[in-house]
Amino acid sequence: MKASWPVLMLCATTTIGCVRAGDVEHKVPVADLMRAVVQISKGDVDVVGNGDSDEAVVEASWGGLGGGPLGVWTTGNTLNVDARCSGIALCGGDVRIALPDHLALEVVADAGDVRVDGLASRVQVALGAGDLDVTGSGGVDLAVGSGDVRVDVWERADVHVDL
Repeated sequence: MKASWPVLMLCATTTIGCVRAGDVEHKVPVADLMRAVVQISKGDVDVVGNGDSDEAVVEASWGGLGGGPLGVWTTGNTLNVDARCSGIALCGGDVRIALPDHLALEVVADAGDVRVDGLASRVQVALGAGDLDVTGSGGVDLAVGSGDVRVDVWERADVHVDL
């Protein structure tokens, strides 16, 4: 009987929704938005500029224990993407975002790689551990705890890096 107890507990937690996994996609109109804020505990973030599109597309492969659903919402002029873990924090996943070029971007990531490509606006990244790659931005403010950093921005962009 002791051997079946862990199996029963796993089935019970799966049945009540503690283990979540899956792919999600959100399309968000950006008419009044000026910036996007992405917060993630564990996983990779990939943000690409998509010209003067009238929507942002947020895709994620997300799941695990203690994760809850991926949060995507707007407040005022900000698009918020929340992929933080809570509780026992055995969750994570990858987030991919296509943003109109004019939106400023702020990413706060505990662990994982962050790649930003093709935004004309300012990019701010605070990364605990992981690799960071920023290409083609109107300026960057970066703080990285550990990992490799590669920055290739446009000619007149200013760059501030804290390592």
